[in-house]
Amino acid sequence: MRKSKQRKIKIIEHYLYNFNNYKIAQKNLLNQLELLTSCSNDFLTDHVSQRPEKCIRSLVSRYEKTTFIVNTVESCLERLNNKEKEFIHYRYYKNLSVDRISRIIDCSQSSVFLLRRNTMDKLLFNLNNYKLENDS
Repeated sequence: MRKSKQRKIKIIEHYLYNFNNYKIAQKNLLNQLELLTSCSNDFLTDHVSQRPEKCIRSLVSRYEKTTFIVNTVESCLERLNNKEKEFIHYRYYKNLSVDRISRIIDCSQSSVFLLRRNTMDKLLFNLNNYKLENDS
């Protein structure tokens, strides 16, 4: 049970550390899809290495997965209180150490560790219905 929880927390942390990358990927995939669907079949045949339909299906699949991740993380983050959101911001978006976070939010390092544990527990609870898998 404990190993499973730790594995799920690592996956959540992966999504949090890479959240902005997922949002950028989502926009880029949508731009690629719009470009491919607006081009003529002759252009696509000459300039796309695989069959255009296969390329479009692959992009749609990747776009749907990325959108699911972005929407799920955003939905879970909305359920956090301000202190938890602040911790997420500093730890996963700014990549600051626990020591640095404790100085910024003016509390002990042990309080930051407790905040992390409580935040992860809340995220785990909110993500309980979603299949967590690491795509790295």
